[in-house]
Amino acid sequence: METVRVALESKRVPVVDAEVVFAPQSTVRVEGTDAHTVLKLSESLEDLDDVQAVYANYDIPDEIMEAISAA
Repeated sequence: METVRVALESKRVPVVDAEVVFAPQSTVRVEGTDAHTVLKLSESLEDLDDVQAVYANYDIPDEIMEAISAA
């Protein structure tokens, strides 16, 4: 990835963001109170000073995410 970034910059192509992330190959659908619990856990992990990144493979439907956000 670094090689590609350097090559682009050497051709004067602006690179806005360059990072490697983990993308899940499969996801787990989470609904109801479990969705709220999973989101709370993710937020708690992100708030820890020693944690640099949190990756997860959960899939929460949009309507449930909206209901949780509104609460």
